[in-house]
Amino acid sequence: MKNYLLCLPFIFFFTIACASCHSKHAEKSMHSEPSKENYWTSIATAEIKKINTPLPSHYTAYKLDEDAIRKKLAPASAFSPAIIIVPLPDGSYLKLSMTESQVMAPELAAKFPLIKTYQGKSIEKTGITARIEINETDFHVMLLTEDGQIFIDPIGDSAQNFYISYFKNDAPTRETPFEETPNR
Repeated sequence: MKNYLLCLPFIFFFTIACASCHSKHAEKSMHSEPSKENYWTSIATAEIKKINTPLPSHYTAYKLDEDAIRKKLAPASAFSPAIIIVPLPDGSYLKLSMTESQVMAPELAAKFPLIKTYQGKSIEKTGITARIEINETDFHVMLLTEDGQIFIDPIGDSAQNFYISYFKNDAPTRETPFEETPNR
């Protein structure tokens, strides 16, 4: 019995040491996996400037693996949010927790099953909320932050999957918001 009692501290410390090693290993594998979660590839702004369209004054450009992000968001629900990463205009990334948020009437949603909307918030920074809309051809993100609204929108041919991330204040403005049409 005395030998058994002497072994208890050894067993206790061995268990603690193993748990510590396991958590360090789990932490390492958590930090080495963001590349699997990140479906965005940074591209040169020169690629975007080739597209004949007005551009924001400041933005970052990306190529998106749309199929992968659709698969990631598809099972998102209030009970099981999807965790995704989105690019910010400064070149950094933000991790979001997203749940499906149906805004269409059920009959309309059944008629257009490829149109999905999501709502969520940042996991890393408090006070940032997000809305995402996915349709047949592209993906749109709007972030509400303390610094202003951020948009991530497709640009150019949808087959290229090019996107830009920019602040609303940097968006191009039209000189004349409305065009006059002749009376008929």
